[in-house]
Amino acid sequence: GLTVTAEQAGTAQPVAVDGEGWYLVTDTYNGKAGTPAVVATTVNVLDNLRIVADAKTGQGGITTVGRFNAKNENPLTPPSKTAKVGDVDVNGKTVNVGDTVDFTVSAAVPASAANYDVYPFTITDTASKGLKVAETNTFKVQVDGKDVDAALYKVEQTGSAAVGTTTTITFASAKSLAGKTIVVSYTGVVTKDALTGLDGSVDNKATITTNGGTSGEGKTESKTYGFQFKKIGVDNDANALAGAQFVVKKKDGKFLKQDTESKAWSSVDDQTNATVFTSGADGLVQFKGLAAGDYTVMETSAPSGYAQNFRVTFDVSIAENGTVTFKQDLLHQVTLPADDQIATVKNVKSITQLPLTGAAGTTLFTVVALLVAGAGVTVAVKSRQRMH
Repeated sequence: GLTVTAEQAGTAQPVAVDGEGWYLVTDTYNGKAGTPAVVATTVNVLDNLRIVADAKTGQGGITTVGRFNAKNENPLTPPSKTAKVGDVDVNGKTVNVGDTVDFTVSAAVPASAANYDVYPFTITDTASKGLKVAETNTFKVQVDGKDVDAALYKVEQTGSAAVGTTTTITFASAKSLAGKTIVVSYTGVVTKDALTGLDGSVDNKATITTNGGTSGEGKTESKTYGFQFKKIGVDNDANALAGAQFVVKKKDGKFLKQDTESKAWSSVDDQTNATVFTSGADGLVQFKGLAAGDYTVMETSAPSGYAQNFRVTFDVSIAENGTVTFKQDLLHQVTLPADDQIATVKNVKSITQLPLTGAAGTTLFTVVALLVAGAGVTVAVKSRQRMH
């Protein structure tokens, strides 16, 4: 038996045997058995005997009998992955439908690759449905921040955002990159295919395959969420009110715009460019595929017959875990959801129909009183002006 130290790796080591002949050589590393080989000893009277060995197994550099390259590799290190939107890490966090996510896959080529005549190396990257992965000609493959010679690899892709996409980066031989880390960069756009109802998720995983087998997975995952409410009115519309119109504003003051076909979200500065959402016959208003954050919903138009001066504005927050919290408006036209119920947002036709309680009622009537007082002052001023 022979134990090879780390310092002896890649060097020739003599093994004493009982005599000329054929020997079965086995090797183990960390308790794992390598591939056994039958090796012939040298022959005293034919010490210049030449042989031809199989290059694919890494034995091609051997030209005489009595030699054998043991190729037991360390277990493959799974690739590492990152996912960012701009400078924001979204792995384990949230994204909007329409966001462009920058992905990287970092795959280490074992140092032992240098000992092979040929060292095939394949990175397999699998995106879930809901990610439109960029075209293969936009993929960047780099080592130490520099582009790898395109002649060393090929990029192939199958699938789509609707079913999921698999991309392979295949090196016929990565021997020249032994001990280096290959970094693959590409983009993916989150699509409406990610959604299941209001919410959804996208994930992306990668593996490495070499002579030694296939590694474990490196993975990123991002969630997307949404919220909904039911518009109600009075009298015959007490259960559902159609025709109310809304826009949504983010915490940064920008308004949300949603593409009609792709359902991708974007930000606009001007409210006139924001998407207007209208309650249907069931009263429902839904916002799907949003990242976590704070949002303000503004009613821009009440249905015909309803008071325009009591349109509702209220805040909604989506937590990183998807929990949706509605903040009640000052006049209590928003009814907070309980259990599995949906929040309701009420329109009224007159002030007497407002669901006023506590401080909200006091505040409203204080405002009304101030308006009346202001009107009185105006009348008095105008009256004095007439007397002059």
